[in-house]
Amino acid sequence: MHENMLNIKQLIRTNEEKFGEKERFGAPRSPPPRRVMKTKQQMDYELSLEAKARYKLRRDEETKLIDRTDKTLLFESRFESGNLYLAQKVSDHEYNLLMQNDINTSGHTQWFYFQVKNTRKNMSVTFNIMNFTKPDSLFNYGMKVSIYSEKKANGIDPNAAN
Repeated sequence: MHENMLNIKQLIRTNEEKFGEKERFGAPRSPPPRRVMKTKQQMDYELSLEAKARYKLRRDEETKLIDRTDKTLLFESRFESGNLYLAQKVSDHEYNLLMQNDINTSGHTQWFYFQVKNTRKNMSVTFNIMNFTKPDSLFNYGMKVSIYSEKKANGIDPNAAN
């Protein structure tokens, strides 16, 4: 065998002699992540928030048309990869959001994907994502949120008067 070629079989044999047959070469040696357990109090709190979050736009009693003065934003994430668990209105211009935990993690969340409706032109809104626990974020270094507008995609000028 050439001196620069690896002898994989020999490496596996050496590893099994050193660590035992159960430990395979290249296998992770750290313990599996622990499952995050929630207390009954935490689960009850999340359920109470979820019940408060169900909202439909106000309608005029006589005409049954949607009240245009209702500035409440409507959130949706029941689509592929959507991960918004809960949206709670703090004020007309601020919302607390909870994201679903990422799959195969021990309770971590690193991204968000949801839809917002009933927006207004030149409206400024603050979204507080409550369960992001990383000490730092790429948003602190200039990363921007990706936004898609159906009106812009269809060539409708969002700044034009309705």
